[in-house]
Amino acid sequence: MRNSDFNVLSVRMNSVQFQICNNDYEGEIETEVSSQYALADSGENQAKAEMEIKIFPDAEKTAPFRITLKIEGIFAWNDPIPPQDIKDFMKINAMALLYSYARPIVTQLTCSAACNPLFLPMMNFVDENEK
Repeated sequence: MRNSDFNVLSVRMNSVQFQICNNDYEGEIETEVSSQYALADSGENQAKAEMEIKIFPDAEKTAPFRITLKIEGIFAWNDPIPPQDIKDFMKINAMALLYSYARPIVTQLTCSAACNPLFLPMMNFVDENEK
């Protein structure tokens, strides 16, 4: 194991929307995760990754709540790194890191609203990268 050539410069939550709908729900948790990244225009070996997580995105009155969370991170690396390695890092590692920041935020939101705590499942971003 070795240290990564990539560094996390910052991670922040951009926005969160939380709406209570109905506390009596026993179905499966519905989630949508979308993500994107863009390389810095300045050639500074930086990229910004953004992730949006929607929980019960098409919630009807039967869902316990609705959450939309947007989180972003700024990542940097040292020269030289092949472009494909940068692409793989941003699609897999950066997204996994942002998701790991978002998971406890969602749990805390649901606890603070006196709902049953929601623990988002782990996600495999490697499979997503292969599509």
